[in-house]
Amino acid sequence: MFAAARPEALAIADVDTKALDRERNVLADQARASGKPEEIIAKMVEGRLRKILRRSGLAGTDFTSSTAKIALRKLSKKLLRLSALPSN
Repeated sequence: MFAAARPEALAIADVDTKALDRERNVLADQARASGKPEEIIAKMVEGRLRKILRRSGLAGTDFTSSTAKIALRKLSKKLLRLSALPSN
C-alpha cells in the first residue's frame, strides 16, 4: 500500500537479490513451522514473493498513476543514456 510513498526500487528488476533470498528463507521457515509439505511450501513462497515484488517497485504499484509511469520510463531511458556517455 505504501510502496508508492517509499519504493524499494524503481522497477521490479532493480530489487536487491540478497533481500529477496532473505525474504524467501523467512517465508519458507514460516511455512515449515506451520507443518506444510515441502511441495506446497515452494508454491506458497513463490506466490508470496510475487506479491511482495509487485509492491516493491514503484513502476509496478497499483497506486502509481499512468502519468507517473510514463515519466518513470522516460527518466529511466535518459539515465541509461547518460550512464553510457564516456566520462572525462
